Amino acid sequence: MNQNTKQISHRIVSLGGILAMLGLYTITSCTATHAIAQTAPKPPPGAPAKPTAPADDSSKLDTDGEHLMAQGKVVEALATFQRSTVANPKDIRAWMDLGAANSQLNRFPDAVKAFQTAVNLNPAVPGFHFSLGNALLSAGNYSQAYAELQQAVQRDPLNPQFRMGLGQAYVQAGDFGHAVAAFQNAVGAAPGFAGAHDALADAAHKAGDLAMEQREYEAALVADPTDCTAMEGLKRYPQAIASAKEQLARAPRSPLLIAQLADAYEAAGDHAQAVEQYQACIAITPNNPTVWGNMGWSQYGAGDYSASLTSSARALAISPGLVYVLFNVALVHAVQNDLAQSEAGYRTAIATAAPGDMRGAEQDIQHAIKVHGSNSALNRAGQLVHAALERAAAAAAVHTGDAAEGIF
Repeated sequence: MNQNTKQISHRIVSLGGILAMLGLYTITSCTATHAIAQTAPKPPPGAPAKPTAPADDSSKLDTDGEHLMAQGKVVEALATFQRSTVANPKDIRAWMDLGAANSQLNRFPDAVKAFQTAVNLNPAVPGFHFSLGNALLSAGNYSQAYAELQQAVQRDPLNPQFRMGLGQAYVQAGDFGHAVAAFQNAVGAAPGFAGAHDALADAAHKAGDLAMEQREYEAALVADPTDCTAMEGLKRYPQAIASAKEQLARAPRSPLLIAQLADAYEAAGDHAQAVEQYQACIAITPNNPTVWGNMGWSQYGAGDYSASLTSSARALAISPGLVYVLFNVALVHAVQNDLAQSEAGYRTAIATAAPGDMRGAEQDIQHAIKVHGSNSALNRAGQLVHAALERAAAAAAVHTGDAAEGIF
């Protein structure tokens, strides 16, 4: 895999559009309405019975409001949900529907109050935190929003929808590094979902990792050959090369611009040109471990395994903790069916790798099998990484505790 690390600004922008999730959060009311027995003075003999107004049925009001929402009558639905919360203040279904209706009307502070009430009534349901987090983002309360979105992910780490939501929040904030990690986990949870690959590709593009962008768009097309987003995304690469050349012409000694041109060539599959540009960059900044590591990846793509291992070794000598380079070295050994070196390399990389790193390594193994054919070292590599990902998922599940009862 190719890595391109950039400083990311922390400019925050409201999500706005993520909230159109109506219907996903409608659940069966957890609390039935019960009449409360009270002691009252008996009427005098012969007095007419005092008429009583019929009590609102919160469950019926919830259903009526949802029908109004389906018809686009959001204002009327909101009033109905408000009546339901008055009739039964512990009706979680009503509070979630009320939050959705307020969100639909862009009344985000009111949506936050409704979703927060649902969370307070049952904090164990991850989807409630997800809804609250999205409403908080649109209301401008960013720190609490991220905390709630993280709660959703932590309580259900294998739910790709929650990972996607968190990733989109990071994209809106301009934090593309964290967005890439969130989308990688979404891809891991749902590898056949083209939309997750598209989102990861877009985040990778914004983070400057064009090789990952190309790989993810290609994966999206494997999952869905009619994916127009991926088709359009793959058209960027010739444009990226032209743009990088134009910028480099203005500052031909800029190592950053040279590296960007190299990345663009690599993303376009022109490994030889990428290596040439990485070498030019190294001539200016000989101690940049990322450039050495990326050149090693391009040399692997070009089939020059010896040079790839040499460049990767140089990167690791400068920065021993570069996990993506450790995985690249292991992959080069696996492609050559060097079982002992490959297994040792993967075990070393896995020991310090985050789940997102392992997802990328797993995709690289699958791509290598597709290009070079299967062998015992590649098969073993796939088993090691897959097992490590399963252990990470199990550990996350244990850490977050038992899931709430009911279906979200």
